[in-house]
Amino acid sequence: MKYVKDNDKGFLLLESLMVLGMIASILLFIYPPLVQWMTLRHETKQEVEMARVFYESSIDWDDATTMTEQSQDSYQIMKNEHLLKVWNKEQSIEVKINDYEFK
Repeated sequence: MKYVKDNDKGFLLLESLMVLGMIASILLFIYPPLVQWMTLRHETKQEVEMARVFYESSIDWDDATTMTEQSQDSYQIMKNEHLLKVWNKEQSIEVKINDYEFK
């Protein structure tokens, strides 16, 4: 009885290359939107945090006080009679009141 060896090495290499190509093409199509979504999520999170700090600092906004403070999240807050401003390295929110009258 003679043993005949089948040559499967070429087929396995071709199959491995096909799978590698499919995985690489899937990653090329999925990775850029994933990075964009993560960046958008981070920016939105920063905007919401800035709005939260602004809201919390506007609750106790008195007309008579003038102060500048720095919160623990690296946000700086400036309050005076006609101005409320919250900022950090990247963005800022500012409200100026020119005149008001109660009737």
